[in-house]
Amino acid sequence: MSVFPQGFLWGGALAANQSEGAYREGGKGLSTVDMIPHGEHRMPVKLGLEKRFQLRDDEFLSRP
Repeated sequence: MSVFPQGFLWGGALAANQSEGAYREGGKGLSTVDMIPHGEHRMPVKLGLEKRFQLRDDEFLSRP
Protein backbone atom coordinates (compact mmCIF):
# COMPACT_ATOMS: atom_id res chain seq x y z
CA MET A 1 0.00 0.00 0.00
CA SER A 2 1.55 3.32 -1.04
CA VAL A 3 -1.36 5.60 -0.11
CA PHE A 4 -3.10 5.80 3.24
CA PRO A 5 -6.88 5.43 3.16
CA GLN A 6 -8.99 8.59 3.30
CA GLY A 7 -9.70 9.47 6.92
CA PHE A 8 -6.58 7.69 8.19
CA LEU A 9 -5.53 9.11 11.57
CA TRP A 10 -2.02 8.96 12.98
CA GLY A 11 -1.61 8.13 16.65
CA GLY A 12 1.14 7.89 19.19
CA ALA A 13 1.81 7.41 22.87
CA LEU A 14 4.57 7.86 25.40
CA ALA A 15 5.11 7.67 29.14
CA ALA A 16 5.98 10.68 31.28
CA ASN A 17 9.43 9.32 32.09
CA GLN A 18 10.18 9.06 28.36
CA SER A 19 9.47 12.72 27.69
CA GLU A 20 10.30 14.56 30.91
CA GLY A 21 13.99 15.27 30.96
CA ALA A 22 16.37 18.19 31.20
CA TYR A 23 15.96 18.66 34.94
CA ARG A 24 18.14 21.78 34.83
CA GLU A 25 15.88 23.53 32.30
CA GLY A 26 12.99 25.84 33.14
CA GLY A 27 13.29 25.58 36.92
CA LYS A 28 12.55 21.85 37.04
CA GLY A 29 13.98 19.72 39.80
CA LEU A 30 15.16 16.13 39.97
CA SER A 31 12.68 13.28 39.74
CA THR A 32 13.14 9.66 40.75
CA VAL A 33 13.91 8.77 37.11
CA ASP A 34 16.72 11.36 37.08
CA MET A 35 18.37 9.46 39.95
CA ILE A 36 18.60 6.11 38.10
CA PRO A 37 22.25 5.43 37.23
CA HIS A 38 23.12 5.06 33.55
CA GLY A 39 26.18 4.16 31.54
CA GLU A 40 28.61 1.63 32.95
CA HIS A 41 27.07 1.98 36.44
CA ARG A 42 23.54 1.12 35.26
CA MET A 43 22.18 -2.27 36.18
CA PRO A 44 20.69 -3.81 33.01
CA VAL A 45 16.93 -4.26 32.84
CA LYS A 46 16.27 -7.97 32.70
CA LEU A 47 13.54 -10.29 31.59
CA GLY A 48 14.38 -13.57 33.25
CA LEU A 49 18.08 -14.18 32.58
CA GLU A 50 18.13 -12.38 29.24
CA LYS A 51 19.23 -8.74 28.96
CA ARG A 52 16.75 -6.73 26.88
CA PHE A 53 17.83 -3.07 27.00
CA GLN A 54 19.34 -0.39 29.19
CA LEU A 55 17.35 2.65 30.22
CA ARG A 56 18.71 6.04 29.11
CA ASP A 57 17.34 9.51 29.64
CA ASP A 58 20.35 11.59 28.56
CA GLU A 59 19.22 12.08 24.94
CA PHE A 60 16.43 14.57 25.74
CA LEU A 61 18.28 17.71 24.66
CA SER A 62 19.99 16.08 21.68
CA ARG A 63 16.69 15.53 19.80
CA PRO A 64 15.55 18.19 17.33
